[in-house]
Amino acid sequence: MKISNWSPIIWERSRGIELDGCPEGTAVACNLPIDEDRVLLSTRSGHVYIDRIIHDGKNVYLDRGAGIDNITAWMHLPEPYKTDEERNR
Repeated sequence: MKISNWSPIIWERSRGIELDGCPEGTAVACNLPIDEDRVLLSTRSGHVYIDRIIHDGKNVYLDRGAGIDNITAWMHLPEPYKTDEERNR
């Protein structure tokens, strides 16, 4: 079964204003789940992994310290599996 709830990264250029410390003309990923729980991330090289996207007021990066340049899409993690007994509690 293939589940696809990926959100492609949308890159926009800031126009005439500074956006969280990014000078005009800088590419900004505008639909990231900033400072939330961990999410699934898909890369240009076809890898998928779990990480958290951090915004420190100036830069956006992954919790492991890498930049987001290689990220093409993200998706919320699914809910953990629960048995019928656990769901009926």
